[in-house]
Amino acid sequence: MSNTVEPLVWDKRYAIGVDRIDREHESLFANYNVFVQSTQNAGDATAVKFGIDLLTNYAANHFANEESVMRAANFPELRTHIVEHERFLDELSRMKNAFSAGEPVYDAVCTFYRTWLTNHITINDRKLGAFVYGLGG
Repeated sequence: MSNTVEPLVWDKRYAIGVDRIDREHESLFANYNVFVQSTQNAGDATAVKFGIDLLTNYAANHFANEESVMRAANFPELRTHIVEHERFLDELSRMKNAFSAGEPVYDAVCTFYRTWLTNHITINDRKLGAFVYGLGG
């Protein structure tokens, strides 16, 4: 495991303007930071497995909430967004299985999560925020 993994820092550039989603996105950042901190401190397989489960489970709950907002707003890119969410969860699951099989995936999990989350929020979720805001939300 790398000891040089940087935390994710939430700031206003990640806000999309939908309060509930913004709060959950901030929690996705916080959960990542808990994962990094706990695995770097403990450094054992149990901490890594628990951390991947934490990231996956919270993301799955967040995605369900976000998709419900999209449905309520009749967001036209709902299906594409759902597919992106599914691919994200599938990739975390694949990495968890690889980790369980003894593969060193910690750095890959960190890089994937950070990159996917920040890109997804700033590109795809921002479209949702603009759409909902345009509806008066």
